[in-house]
Amino acid sequence: MPRDVRHLAFAEQSVTALRPWRKKLRPAKITFWEEAPGRQRSMYFEDPDGAALEITAPPTRSRKAANRAALIAAKQWIKTGQA
Repeated sequence: MPRDVRHLAFAEQSVTALRPWRKKLRPAKITFWEEAPGRQRSMYFEDPDGAALEITAPPTRSRKAANRAALIAAKQWIKTGQA
Protein backbone atom coordinates (compact mmCIF):
# COMPACT_ATOMS: atom_id res chain seq x y z
CA MET A 1 0.00 0.00 0.00
CA PRO A 2 1.17 3.57 -0.54
CA ARG A 3 2.83 5.02 2.55
CA ASP A 4 0.18 7.74 2.95
CA VAL A 5 -2.86 5.43 2.97
CA ARG A 6 -2.90 5.49 6.76
CA HIS A 7 -2.09 8.95 8.02
CA LEU A 8 -3.08 11.69 10.40
CA ALA A 9 -4.51 14.80 8.74
CA PHE A 10 -4.66 18.38 9.96
CA ALA A 11 -6.49 21.22 8.20
CA GLU A 12 -5.63 24.81 7.49
CA GLN A 13 -8.38 27.26 6.61
CA SER A 14 -6.90 28.34 3.26
CA VAL A 15 -4.45 27.15 0.64
CA THR A 16 -2.25 30.20 1.31
CA ALA A 17 -1.84 28.95 4.89
CA LEU A 18 0.25 26.09 3.49
CA ARG A 19 3.09 28.48 2.58
CA PRO A 20 4.50 28.72 6.13
CA TRP A 21 4.57 24.91 6.29
CA ARG A 22 6.72 24.78 3.15
CA LYS A 23 9.01 27.48 4.56
CA LYS A 24 9.47 25.48 7.74
CA LEU A 25 9.85 22.01 6.21
CA ARG A 26 12.38 22.90 3.48
CA PRO A 27 15.11 24.35 5.74
CA ALA A 28 14.61 21.44 8.15
CA LYS A 29 15.34 19.13 5.18
CA ILE A 30 12.07 17.27 5.71
CA THR A 31 10.95 15.60 2.50
CA PHE A 32 7.36 16.38 1.63
CA TRP A 33 5.12 15.90 -1.34
CA GLU A 34 2.00 17.70 -2.46
CA GLU A 35 -1.24 16.59 -4.05
CA ALA A 36 -4.19 18.55 -5.39
CA PRO A 37 -7.34 16.41 -5.05
CA GLY A 38 -10.09 18.63 -6.44
CA ARG A 39 -10.24 22.05 -4.83
CA GLN A 40 -8.12 21.00 -1.87
CA ARG A 41 -4.34 21.06 -1.65
CA SER A 42 -2.51 18.62 0.59
CA MET A 43 1.05 18.35 1.83
CA TYR A 44 2.33 15.02 3.16
CA PHE A 45 5.45 14.27 5.15
CA GLU A 46 6.62 11.73 7.69
CA ASP A 47 7.39 12.21 11.35
CA PRO A 48 10.68 10.81 12.75
CA ASP A 49 8.99 7.43 13.36
CA GLY A 50 7.76 7.19 9.77
CA ALA A 51 4.11 8.02 10.43
CA ALA A 52 2.61 9.95 7.52
CA LEU A 53 1.12 13.36 8.29
CA GLU A 54 -1.05 15.53 6.05
CA ILE A 55 -1.75 19.25 6.12
CA THR A 56 -4.72 20.01 3.90
CA ALA A 57 -6.56 23.17 2.92
CA PRO A 58 -9.34 24.12 2.93
CA PRO A 59 -10.85 21.72 5.50
CA THR A 60 -13.09 18.93 4.28
CA ARG A 61 -16.72 19.49 5.06
CA SER A 62 -17.88 16.35 6.80
CA ARG A 63 -20.76 15.17 8.90
CA LYS A 64 -20.70 15.81 12.63
CA ALA A 65 -20.99 12.08 13.36
CA ALA A 66 -17.80 11.39 11.41
CA ASN A 67 -16.01 14.20 13.24
CA ARG A 68 -17.25 12.86 16.58
CA ALA A 69 -16.03 9.35 15.75
CA ALA A 70 -12.62 10.72 14.78
CA LEU A 71 -12.41 12.71 18.01
CA ILE A 72 -13.28 9.64 20.09
CA ALA A 73 -10.64 7.58 18.25
CA ALA A 74 -8.00 10.31 18.72
CA LYS A 75 -8.75 10.59 22.45
CA GLN A 76 -8.51 6.79 22.78
CA TRP A 77 -5.16 6.79 20.97
CA ILE A 78 -3.82 9.59 23.19
CA LYS A 79 -4.96 7.77 26.31
CA THR A 80 -3.82 4.23 25.46
CA GLY A 81 -1.57 4.46 22.41
CA GLN A 82 -4.06 2.29 20.49
CA ALA A 83 -6.97 3.22 18.26
